[in-house]
Formats: sequence, C-alpha cells, structure tokens
Amino acid sequence: MADHAAQALVARQPILDAQMGVVAYELLYRGVYGAAMASDIDPSAASASVLVDAILELGIERLAGDRAVHVNFPAALLEGDAPLAMPPERLVIEVLETVRGTPAVIQALAAYRARGYRVALDDYVPASSDPALLEHADVVKLDLGAMSAEQAAANAQPLLARGMTCIAEKVESRAQFVTCRDAGIQLFQGYFLQRPETFYGKRIAVDGLAAVQLLAALHAMDWKLRDVERLIAADAGLSYRLLRAVQTASFYSTHRISTLSQAIVVLGRDAMIRILSLITLSRVRGRPVELIRNALHRARMCELLAERAGVDERGAYFMVGLLSLLPAMIGADLGETVASLPLGDDVRDALLGHGGDLGAALECVAAVEQAEWSRARFRNLPLPAINTAYVEACGWVEESLVRIEGL
Repeated sequence: MADHAAQALVARQPILDAQMGVVAYELLYRGVYGAAMASDIDPSAASASVLVDAILELGIERLAGDRAVHVNFPAALLEGDAPLAMPPERLVIEVLETVRGTPAVIQALAAYRARGYRVALDDYVPASSDPALLEHADVVKLDLGAMSAEQAAANAQPLLARGMTCIAEKVESRAQFVTCRDAGIQLFQGYFLQRPETFYGKRIAVDGLAAVQLLAALHAMDWKLRDVERLIAADAGLSYRLLRAVQTASFYSTHRISTLSQAIVVLGRDAMIRILSLITLSRVRGRPVELIRNALHRARMCELLAERAGVDERGAYFMVGLLSLLPAMIGADLGETVASLPLGDDVRDALLGHGGDLGAALECVAAVEQAEWSRARFRNLPLPAINTAYVEACGWVEESLVRIEGL
C-alpha cells in the first residue's frame, strides 16, 4: 500500500487567452497528505524536492497535456535555488504576493531567468506589491479580488507598455472579462467559465442540445438494445463517429464492428455513454473548449470515485458530472434545464441540491477543483485516492479528446 504521507495533493486551474483557449494551467499545490490540510500549510515549509517530485510523480502530461504550468514559489523555495527538473518552456515560477525583493530573492529570480524560466508575480497590487520584483518578472497577475476590473485595466497599461504579459485573475463574470480584455490584458483566470452569463445568453446549437437529450435518455431508460440503436441511428453523423470510435479504440481493436447494435453490445451502456459524450460535446460550437473539457473531467472523476468506492452501477455518476455544467453550456437556469431532460430522481436531486450519493460525488469533485481539501470527501475514500482520481480524469480527457479529434 502506498504511503499516504508521501502523496502530493494537487489540482489545476486553467489560464486562458482572449479567445478562451487554454494556454497554461496553474497547479494548486497544497503540500502532502498527512502533513496538514491546505489552510494549515505554511508555504515556507514546502521544499523544492517535494514540489518537483509531486509534479513528476503525478505526471505533468496527465495534468496539463502539452501546456505550461504555473507553480507558486514562496520565498524559502526561491532562496533555496531549487534544482528544477522541468524544462523552462513547461514551467512558470509564480512569486507569491508575500515575497519581498530581498537581495537573495532578486539573485534567485535572475538565476532562474538566466536558465530560461519565466517569472510571474502572483496577486499583484501596485500599492502593496514590491516594485523591485517587477524588474525580474515576465508576467504579472492582477488580482480582481483586491481591485475592480476597471482598476486592473488601468494598472495593466504601464505593465503592457513595458512588454509584460498580464493575467487578470479571479475573473468571476463576463463583464469583468470584457473590461480586462478590451484594455489589452492578454490572459485570464477564474471561475467565470462556469457561469451562464459568460456566453451571451445564447442557447446551445439544436444538434448539441439534442445530443445532450440523447445522453440523458440513454441514462434514464431501461436497457433495451433496439431503443438505444434507434436513438443513435437518428443522427447519421453521430452513428458513423460512434462506429469509428469503437473501431479505432485499442481495447476493441480485436472486434469487427459493422453495426450499431454490435457496438452497443461490445461497449455496454456505461462505456458507450462515455464515448458518445466525447463525440457529441466535441461537436458543440460556440462554447469554449475548456468548458467542455471541464464537463467531461467532472463526469469521469465522478465515475472514478464511484469505482474506487466499490459502486457497481456507475453510469449515473458519469451523467451527473457531465450535466453539472449544462447551465453554462446552454445559458439557462439549472432547474429549467434539468426539468427538460428525462432524468431519474436521484440525478435530479444531485444536480439541483447535491443530494444523495451522486451529489456527494459532485460536491467532492468541486472541492478538489478549488483545492479545498477539507471538503474533499466521498464515502470512505482517503484523500490521496480522491486526488489520484482527479489526476487520472485529467489524463483521460486529454487522451480522449485527441483521439476524438482524429475521427
């Protein structure tokens, strides 16, 4: 059995460009299991070796694909001249807002930049941040939790004039996003992607909504092969891509699949819903890819939590995670959206009030997304098992989307 005390706890938050494409992830690293929860960790107590080992152990490709990662560095890490194992193009060193520009810190930043690493100043506020650090930074993160969007836009101008990259962080609404974007701020971070107002109030395309209704119907209906085949066959493009997905998946490469009914039998309903989810959501237009990625990640992580807890029927867990971000994708009220779909009472309760076992899984996923480890609980699973499910779900989504793009 693995030593829980040596297992790192890490989540991620996307950093997006003005077109809402993901360019990097910030790793929300909070120490190791067995030491303390996130709120109890003294950042200066972290060591460079644990930090790097955590990234390497979990697998940076699973967490971030081919994108760069931002990692917080307290003063103790900077001054310790950490022997970083990650290549410079994959790592951005984020200097915490509590760090001051002491000679030791300035010397360390100069050394990292000389080795090709980029330096970002976290939670930058002109009135309280150390101006000496600006001379040794490439990126500045403007904290919308400490200033308005208008103030961030104004504060960004002299930084942009110096050729620096600005990130508006803690962006919580479309209005904030637009204000910062129009001021020339290049990158954005926050939870605004999961809010309906981000998407101009437009509804999802008809074929996309029909696809979601199909997935909900497959979950809710009794297992009848003919009915499932009829639902899928109603969309010729969907049928073709499902067959292609089954035929190209390595696990099913030994099967000769030529009909929908064969594909359904080979896959089983739960696996088929996973593949259909990937295919149908990849066809949705007008929504940021990261939102679709988040929905798929939630779905897979809920399913993995159920699997590790010994739940036999896991399809409902996948569906709850998948549908949890529907209001953001459709731009409608959650209650209105849920009422329009043929969902079971347990799924409805989970989505509307995080009720029952399904709701507990969804609540656990949301807690890990925000690195709130004290709230990350599901049944009797230890925290490292929950975090491992998070990382595995990240890898599954990245690999699956690449495969689906090739169909």
